Amino acid sequence: MAKNLSGGQFKSDLERQIWHAVQAMGMSERQLCRLAGIDQAVFSRWKHGRRGLSARSLDALAQTLGLVLVRKTDLVDRPAKRPTRRAGRKNLS
Repeated sequence: MAKNLSGGQFKSDLERQIWHAVQAMGMSERQLCRLAGIDQAVFSRWKHGRRGLSARSLDALAQTLGLVLVRKTDLVDRPAKRPTRRAGRKNLS
């Protein structure tokens, strides 16, 4: 039996992120597919867990949804740099 993505069955973290972005976008499936240039039947089969999406289709959806691929390590909060004092300026605090 096919698993429906709306039920939370994802094959990868990338697939999960794209699905959540699709839901957050709030546009119709038809409009999203038209903007992304992918066949609506292909999208529907993916949505219902009947098949995966090609790298081209994933890229097209990601671009349409405004998503970018970044390393998880780049998302980790890094400590802020301490402000430096310029020579000759007094600290106003």
